[in-house]
Amino acid sequence: MIKEGIYSIDAGLSHYYSINPLDEDNKQTWNSLSALDQEVIKLLIKEQPRPLYHTNTYKDLSKKLGTKVGQGAVQHAINRLRDRGILIKVGHGAWSFENSSFKAFVEDYF
Repeated sequence: MIKEGIYSIDAGLSHYYSINPLDEDNKQTWNSLSALDQEVIKLLIKEQPRPLYHTNTYKDLSKKLGTKVGQGAVQHAINRLRDRGILIKVGHGAWSFENSSFKAFVEDYF
């Protein structure tokens, strides 16, 4: 802030956010995900999501993505999302978001 000649916290934050938009990191993360990963996240965002490992879920995902999706593909998506630090396992078949900011971004934009 001193380098830029900004001595007010509010003005400093405003300047910072003009250079670094609030959701820029979340947008980059979202855009780097595969279409299947994005759809799995959208399913998990819902308050009462349909079970991920269910025939109807595979059918819906297959229809949305235009390609056959099965249990293995969904499991690989979950593994990728865990490896990237997006999801964490909180119980048997229960997932949560590592970063609440990313979850809020997805809820607001998608």
